[in-house]
Amino acid sequence: MMKLNRFDEPCNGVFSYVVEPTDAYGWAVVYSRKSRLLMGYIWPREHYPWINIWQEWSGRKPLYLGVEFGTTGLHKPFPEVIEEGNTRVFGERTYAFVDAGASQRFCYHMFLHRVAEPLQGVEYVAIKEGILVASLNGRERVLHAVTG
Repeated sequence: MMKLNRFDEPCNGVFSYVVEPTDAYGWAVVYSRKSRLLMGYIWPREHYPWINIWQEWSGRKPLYLGVEFGTTGLHKPFPEVIEEGNTRVFGERTYAFVDAGASQRFCYHMFLHRVAEPLQGVEYVAIKEGILVASLNGRERVLHAVTG
């Protein structure tokens, strides 16, 4: 899995990534050093194959950082995606379509975890035998999730 470790270099835009095709789940976390809180999401890759990072800077000061997981990696209106023929990028679909009267069900988990010591890294977030776990500072921890 590709890791984006730090939000410290000014660069405005939306950056889209595909969840590793061999992974069953995608995940994303953010960490507050000040409060030592880790917040994150984990979701089935088959439901949401894309991760999008939104960021905006003013000089060297970050204005916002957004982490989005979803069904699309292209940020264009649906008619433009179809008209341009951009229905697949990196082998992944670039949209999800729900027809009138149809329904689909997607799920994800979110978690909030207080870290005892300063966090140096998150190696993975996974669901093992129905239990949500993460490797924090090289040690596996059990996390508690809220089902979405």
